[in-house]
Amino acid sequence: MIVRTILLGAAIATCALTCVAEAPALNADAGSSSKTETSSSAKDLEARGDVFRSQNDLTEARKFYELSLKKDLKNAKVWNKLGVMALRSREYPAAQMDFMQAIKYDKHFAEAVNNLGVLYYFKKDYLHAESQYKKAIKLSDTASFHSNLGALYFETNDPTLAIEQYRIAIQMDPLVLERNNIAGVSAHAGNALDRGRYAFLMTRLYAKLGDVDHALTHLKTALQNGYKPPQDFMTDEDFAMVRLDPRFADVMNTVEEPVVEQ
Repeated sequence: MIVRTILLGAAIATCALTCVAEAPALNADAGSSSKTETSSSAKDLEARGDVFRSQNDLTEARKFYELSLKKDLKNAKVWNKLGVMALRSREYPAAQMDFMQAIKYDKHFAEAVNNLGVLYYFKKDYLHAESQYKKAIKLSDTASFHSNLGALYFETNDPTLAIEQYRIAIQMDPLVLERNNIAGVSAHAGNALDRGRYAFLMTRLYAKLGDVDHALTHLKTALQNGYKPPQDFMTDEDFAMVRLDPRFADVMNTVEEPVVEQ
């Protein structure tokens, strides 16, 4: 198991949290009277919460989401938004309750099901995280959900399953890893060798997909982090196209970079 220090921003990028499209930006006024709040519809209150959340004013956002729920308790999308905010703030019990409420009111809400999986992943409850990711995929087969499952399998030292899930994700959406920064999992791995191991996993993945450019990039990263390829690397058919590339020799001469202490 990888020993890691979770940096929440990187971790959320690694495990893509999903939230429904939000309302267009409004001219939010923090000094709105309680009378206005009382007369506003649940949809308008939710929209105001969206504005404050976009401004990273989580206190006001939560206030308006909760007001919205008072008028429409069964709005699963609002529960999900509250859950995402709580998770980003590391308020795990609150996030779990919010996601479960979202699922309670919409059992087919794939984004909330996925986000509950992300919560379990952060808590290192990988069994429940895997279950939630698979449920989300059954509800809505998206690249982000497969990449989340791939990240989980990497974390639990199952590279074969990790590669398969990443492969599916990339075939569905070639830019999913860049957009979700899945490769960022290496940024919060416990040490350089962990980052190197992850980079080599990505090397194999892209080699299997015939993407030599990305394969070579990750191979160089692996070597820079001190990773030593397995003995059969020079004969493994997975890497045949990579070895034939004229840039391969230069990449293999990559020197391990010294660790800079912060």
